[in-house]
Amino acid sequence: MKRIAALAIVVAITLFTPHALGAAKRSYAGTFATSGTLKFAVEKNRNGKKVVNFRFEDFPLSCESGPEAVTGEFTYAVRVRRGKFDTVAIDQTREGEVRAKLRLEGRLLGKANAEGSLKIAGRKVLVEPRRREDCTSPNTPWTAARER
Repeated sequence: MKRIAALAIVVAITLFTPHALGAAKRSYAGTFATSGTLKFAVEKNRNGKKVVNFRFEDFPLSCESGPEAVTGEFTYAVRVRRGKFDTVAIDQTREGEVRAKLRLEGRLLGKANAEGSLKIAGRKVLVEPRRREDCTSPNTPWTAARER
């Protein structure tokens, strides 16, 4: 009987720790300097911090046919080291031809803010479903604040 009671207490403590309640995940929302929005979360676990679910909407591009606005997301986590994170995502064909590159850089400013930049370039950037164009963007700054 004492074992069952002790096990019940351990389970109850585990279920109500800050990690189990979601305290280890902080959500951020922000804007690009030109136009467009972004959202992401920072998760913290015993292995450190990582940026997850980075999503952007209406990011401005200069394309062959004129200005475009694209939406996209990173489908993988990006490790945070000393408050900074960066990654390059490459869209390529099965044969290895690079269609587009996307570079994300950022840094966490304390617990409430973040800043960084995003750049997209390529000869075959997906601007709409089933439509690709030669497009580029400057290294576009962004800022974000923690959502409460």
